[in-house]
Amino acid sequence: MTCRLGSGPGNLLGDSGARSSRQRSRALLPEGGRNVTFFRAEGISDIYPALLEHALENGEEVSPRGQSTLEVCPLVFELLDPTKCLVLQRARRLNYAFAIAERLALLGGSNDPDMLSFYVPRIREFVNCETGCFDGAYGPRVRPQLDFVYRELIQDPNSRRAVVSIFSPSDQRPSLDIPCTLTLQFLIRRMRLDMIVNMRSSDLYLGLPYDVSQFAYLQQVLAGWLQVTPGRYLQFASSGHIYRRDVSKVQSLLRDPLSFETMRLAVPLLPYYESIEQLEILISIEHRIRLGVSGPSVVPEKDAVASEYEEYVEVLRRHHDRHLAAVV
Repeated sequence: MTCRLGSGPGNLLGDSGARSSRQRSRALLPEGGRNVTFFRAEGISDIYPALLEHALENGEEVSPRGQSTLEVCPLVFELLDPTKCLVLQRARRLNYAFAIAERLALLGGSNDPDMLSFYVPRIREFVNCETGCFDGAYGPRVRPQLDFVYRELIQDPNSRRAVVSIFSPSDQRPSLDIPCTLTLQFLIRRMRLDMIVNMRSSDLYLGLPYDVSQFAYLQQVLAGWLQVTPGRYLQFASSGHIYRRDVSKVQSLLRDPLSFETMRLAVPLLPYYESIEQLEILISIEHRIRLGVSGPSVVPEKDAVASEYEEYVEVLRRHHDRHLAAVV
């Protein structure tokens, strides 16, 4: 196994710049074996360029469903601080309002195409025309299992059974929206909540930034429920890939990997009932902003929202204002 250390705004593991992303430790491999590269850093921005570079340099040509990709198989990385779960490279131009909407949909158990498509209109292409919903939406699959995870780890903090299953036998059929994530596992070790994300497929340019954002958000929320500190975030993808159509965008990002946004989208570590109350307030605020409710009634609960979530409200407001400007 090869270990590569990250470089970025929160890197504590190597020198800044591209050199630290290329540090390696040697490992013996069986004859004919394939090297597996393991990435580790404080936060996702520290290693995101290295993940993309790795796929460009070492990816093999694979074309599932006739769509050309550069694929590394598998792709494994670890974040030592899951609070640093946002890709902040300016060249990536991440849609932070959409990242917030995904977080709310995940923890709220939502499968509302109107909500997500307001932030990314083209996502409607993946809606099942018969049901009017996304076949692979995470919210309805994950939310009902979180209470089990919570109870399991309260009753037995050493448990290895706190697993959320996302992919199911019902997904073994043709669909426009098959879940890319298989399972989420939670372990309390050393009084810290670790999370292990197991994926069948990870689109490194388009999907990974949003996946890490919402799953690490969930890790922090659960840590609050359990009153422990967020621990390590580990992600294993059987296929980490870049679509050929995105290669020029990836190359552009790699030319300027160290110019960062200042976004945080912090998560308060709240006990269960207080956390759920805050979620309901945020969902209500997002709904009002998206529908364009004007005047004082747009955020009647703003004084009740946790200070960490005030940034969420402002990001959603700015997106709505830009949306109106574009329509006009």
